Amino acid sequence: DGPADLYAVDLDDTSAVRLTEQPNGILSFDISASGRQIFYSTRISTQNSAVFRIDRLHDTVTQIMGCTNVLCDFPRLSPLGDYLAYTRAPSNPKSETFPQQVWLLPIIDGEPLAESQARLVSDPLHSVGVPFWSPNGLLTFHDKDLQQFVVLDPQSGELSYFPNETGEAGTWSPDSSNFIVHEVDFWGEGPLDYTSHLWRFEYPSTLSSNLSLDPTVEDVTPAYSPDGKLIAFGRRYLDPNRFIIGSQIWTIGADGSFPQQITDNPDYNHADFAWKPDGRQLAFVRHKQTSLSDPPEIWIILLDGSDAIRLVIGGYAPAWIP
Repeated sequence: DGPADLYAVDLDDTSAVRLTEQPNGILSFDISASGRQIFYSTRISTQNSAVFRIDRLHDTVTQIMGCTNVLCDFPRLSPLGDYLAYTRAPSNPKSETFPQQVWLLPIIDGEPLAESQARLVSDPLHSVGVPFWSPNGLLTFHDKDLQQFVVLDPQSGELSYFPNETGEAGTWSPDSSNFIVHEVDFWGEGPLDYTSHLWRFEYPSTLSSNLSLDPTVEDVTPAYSPDGKLIAFGRRYLDPNRFIIGSQIWTIGADGSFPQQITDNPDYNHADFAWKPDGRQLAFVRHKQTSLSDPPEIWIILLDGSDAIRLVIGGYAPAWIP
């Protein structure tokens, strides 16, 4: 019901601590592998934006980037902490001065360099999606003009590509040997005349395989478990006999075997899956599809579907602090 700020929830007593107090709220955030640093973006005004860093060890907040007449968003720290990827786009979404681009800012000895040291790594004429990193430091983003995911090794400059029209963020295996993303295929003109399947691309060969064996499902938002043995994802049946309005949580093995349904609440959509670092619990966002005015909720659950706990009403984008 207003600008969104960042909170941390203590799972022992489910109390929440407010981490940011920005007048215009925050846009997006990312947590370092150690949990010590949190980067977030915010609008300073209608034309200007900025990226800040929270140092949880020293309890400090520092502006590391000020973007004049530009919207800087989606800060993403590399696994080794040596780069910060982010997007630049026109402050006014109706402006066509340039498309959303991905930029890379080097970090030396834990300190980001001046914004002038950042370099553009996406095609300057192509609109791209949100950047994210593989566990071994490959920068990944979707190029909407190419209809492919671009995989960049920032050290060597080597590029690889995975074909995909949908452009929703995928998930890398912990060893960065493969990348899984969902792809939508429309086969008719009706509202349910489509399928959405999970596709696995091997890296660096880019060989692909379909992990969704059921032809009449909508499989979306895959998320690898920390040990790489399981993939959590949302599934909704589209055929008339099994149709449900809310996507449920499922897991499969890394090769697509042994599908297991975790939740059974057909009126609720389940998404934004975040694995606890030890792999024992899954955080997610639940939203009631029969009453879309209800606020989204953040829950955690065990993999057998038990001990589901609602943590937050009116929250979204859960992530674990190591």
